[in-house]
Amino acid sequence: MDMTEIRDRAADLFATEACQNFPETTPTAITPEMIEWCQSFGANSPQYVPVQQDPCGIYGFCNIGVTEKIRTDGGTIRFGWLIWEYPRVFLTAEFHSVWVSPAGDLTDITPKPGRETQIVFAPDASYLPDFDFLKRPNNRRLRIYRAADTRPLVGETIAGFNASQRAYETRRATKKGMTLEQWVASRRFPIDPLPDLIDSFLCDADKRDTLFTPTPIGARCSRPHRALQLGNSMAQKLRQIRAFLGEE
Repeated sequence: MDMTEIRDRAADLFATEACQNFPETTPTAITPEMIEWCQSFGANSPQYVPVQQDPCGIYGFCNIGVTEKIRTDGGTIRFGWLIWEYPRVFLTAEFHSVWVSPAGDLTDITPKPGRETQIVFAPDASYLPDFDFLKRPNNRRLRIYRAADTRPLVGETIAGFNASQRAYETRRATKKGMTLEQWVASRRFPIDPLPDLIDSFLCDADKRDTLFTPTPIGARCSRPHRALQLGNSMAQKLRQIRAFLGEE
């Protein structure tokens, strides 16, 4: 595929992605949890990197765009992980490359369908400048949503029981094979469905990623029907997540 074909392919990909309404974007803060997560898979601490519109940038082919930029303006390439966030829900680490100027400054020249003006990027020194981008790793994901801690409310509820109430509820808990705290929590505070729902969505996303193999002309899917099934499952779960969060 020559550069004209690559740019045509990139334009199609960009147009498709720009029409999507997926909720991931640049994180508004670099948190300790994010730093620890990046370090857990060998990346350096994440940092903000500006996005610069550049004629060399090619959507979906970041490494080729950076290589063109190096030919034009010098510098080198830096591999690492672009961190996306669905606010309050999960993080995604996408393998990525940025341009390092001759002065040592990092710049992301790859166009962004969401028009982000900066990214969060975690450099990964284990991938040298001559790394074959076609051998890049799959995305990584982390749920950041946490269910509310109901233990203080459960404790307050139990503390409000008189002796007969406490004895009665303890007997009911014992019949169910639960502690008093577990029983009160189950009766008074419904289980938050979001952690399991988000985990299931991320599991589908991970499985779907394994069906795609990078090629010089874009990703090739080994099992299109399975990929479609997983994509539909993800779309359904994403709608449920948004509904529980009051976003729809």
